[in-house]
Amino acid sequence: MKITFVVTVPDSLAFFSEHLRHWKGRQADQGDHAEVLTSPGPAEFLQLALKHGIPVRQVPMEREIRPLRDLYSLWQLCAELRRDRPDLIHIGTPKAALLAGMAAVLTRVPGRIYTMHGLRAETTRPQTGTVVAGRAGGGRLCP
Repeated sequence: MKITFVVTVPDSLAFFSEHLRHWKGRQADQGDHAEVLTSPGPAEFLQLALKHGIPVRQVPMEREIRPLRDLYSLWQLCAELRRDRPDLIHIGTPKAALLAGMAAVLTRVPGRIYTMHGLRAETTRPQTGTVVAGRAGGGRLCP
């Protein structure tokens, strides 16, 4: 089985660390193949995948809405998925869900999974006085 993990920014790979560790064992035991698609970013986060022997390919993606750049990212994702032909794509961030989800449909990837990770509230520090939603759906005021 071939699986492709997709996140918008490498910081979000931390949410997949257990999955990547699991797939390292599957690759050795059962001949399965896994890879990661993400935008260029800090090497420390890319190392999470590389230390488990999972190849990382970089596709330009941005968290912000940028129609022309997003169209280019979609085209790049389609090219990567056509080249590798995964059986399953596991998407982990909202922007990647939009772009990689569309690319997976366009390239006829048979299995698609989306788990919500990498929300800005999880990876950035909010400004003073803003309300941030918590995991349980509540909110908190950041002093």
